[in-house]
Amino acid sequence: MTNPSSSLKNWEDSLKEYLQWIRSHSRLPAKGENPDLYDWIKFQKLNFRSLSFEQVKELFLTGFSFGTLNGKWLAQLFELVDWNERKKVTRNEKLPKVSRRLTIWVSYQRALKKRGWLLPERTKLLNNIGLDWDPTQNLWKSKFEQLIRFKKRFGHCRVPGDWNENPTLSNWVSRLRRDRKELSKIRRESLDSIGFDWNVHESNKEKRFQEAKAFYKRFGHCNVPATWKETPGLGCWIFTLRQKREKLSKSDIRRLEKLRIDWDPQETQWNNQYSDLKAHFLKHGHRRVSQPRLAKWASLQRTYMRQGTLEPKRVRQLNLIKFNWKGMQGHRKIRERT
Repeated sequence: MTNPSSSLKNWEDSLKEYLQWIRSHSRLPAKGENPDLYDWIKFQKLNFRSLSFEQVKELFLTGFSFGTLNGKWLAQLFELVDWNERKKVTRNEKLPKVSRRLTIWVSYQRALKKRGWLLPERTKLLNNIGLDWDPTQNLWKSKFEQLIRFKKRFGHCRVPGDWNENPTLSNWVSRLRRDRKELSKIRRESLDSIGFDWNVHESNKEKRFQEAKAFYKRFGHCNVPATWKETPGLGCWIFTLRQKREKLSKSDIRRLEKLRIDWDPQETQWNNQYSDLKAHFLKHGHRRVSQPRLAKWASLQRTYMRQGTLEPKRVRQLNLIKFNWKGMQGHRKIRERT
């Protein structure tokens, strides 16, 4: 069947004539009533594959019937078109989720296309609206290119979770690590080729060990203070390791002890102060402690004793050196007795 209105101008004229007839008669014309319009309508129904997307859309919006099968399919198509248009103009307002029915329909069109079963005219219309036929593969390509740019910029592929510049990239990278076994060999090799880090925890741990080693070479230990600004976060990392010592592997414990980690720096500090006070008593007797540092420490022990927070073990240690629990008041009494 040849198109009874092949030119665009004739098509527009025929559309106007069709609309006028519908408004006047509320029905389609019989062949004998308007043969040209009858043939035009019949052609649109049977051969809409030859129509442009704009023509199909214009006919659909007028309520033109393409037949039961094509009509339902076109209804889904233009529902998708409408959702895409709303998605483009939506900024701050929350876009309603696409319906499950429409999602299934789009997936079905992709499946038909992949198997070569989708009608050419339908493929043409879906191409016209820019349907992504393989969103999974295209998403992979897009994110992989973004990851390559990240690597060039920062020298690694460890995208932080709080990277505001591209939050979705961090989520994508996390899923890759989680689903590593499910990735194809080609994708794993592609990631390996750019130095992708499959185990961030181990990599970060190794990085911290190297920083702790550098600190050890400089100071003879790895007891990094929390306020150490030259290597941000290293002091907190060491503190965390002390807190979870029982959960560390034997290998990690050996590595840390080679770097002379102090597992309980507060206990070490107390013992050092105690040793200094004991040495002072041995040299000077139980006279007033003149060193401000030791005097302050001794005063703190008395305060903790009064509050009941001093550990029994420490009380015993201080009693062994005949520590004066009464402080200055005790010194005055000693002088009065003598």
